[in-house]
Amino acid sequence: MRSLPIALLAVAVLFTAANVATATPEEEIAQLKAQVAALKQQLLELKGQIAELRFEMETLKAAGGGHSTVPVAPPVVPPIEGPQVPPVVPPVVPPVAPPAVPVIPGGDSAVGAYGVDANVLADAIYQMAMQQMGAQLQGLPADQRAQYEQMMKQQSLAQAQAMKIDLELKADNTWQIGMSMMGQQQTYGGTWTQSGNRITFTQTTENGQPSTSPDTKTATYENGRITLDPDEEMPLRLVLVRK
Repeated sequence: MRSLPIALLAVAVLFTAANVATATPEEEIAQLKAQVAALKQQLLELKGQIAELRFEMETLKAAGGGHSTVPVAPPVVPPIEGPQVPPVVPPVVPPVAPPAVPVIPGGDSAVGAYGVDANVLADAIYQMAMQQMGAQLQGLPADQRAQYEQMMKQQSLAQAQAMKIDLELKADNTWQIGMSMMGQQQTYGGTWTQSGNRITFTQTTENGQPSTSPDTKTATYENGRITLDPDEEMPLRLVLVRK
């Protein structure tokens, strides 16, 4: 509380300095006396105010440990007049049923997309080529035969990797396969059934048109792999792997 009288005194000094240039000595003395009297009166008033504040602080400490115990009522919010806006109710979205997957007794469903296993196909191509060239290879020296076999393995792998075969088995028991090899593209489709780990394919379309000679093939399904049964038309061991 000592800073307040000092501030008043500083104001008085500044006020006096502003009038020094125009006042006479007698006027300056009279003005200073009047200012001193006014300052004394202000100091007396401040002392009275400080005494009142001290009394109030002591009273509050005795009543509530230095804090007011009178509860403060929350502000009253007047009701909003005018038309009431109804609450926005979000639309009810019916749950979307998952696509139907055939229930396969005794095994997992083979529904999904598949691609050819190039390594298995390359080995099948190599084995078929070696069977066709078996008689000629018997008359070659061992080193030349080894070189020829290595060359055939490389060529078989290159041919297998150049083939693109994509099969899709759909949940509605239809299937479609697309094959691309040697610049030619073919598509086939039809229906399929599964019993345990055995799958039967029935071809009904060829390149988008009804097939003139429907065909049936069988395969084994296990751990995401479909192995087509070799036959006279397809003597190679063809394995398709789920993507």
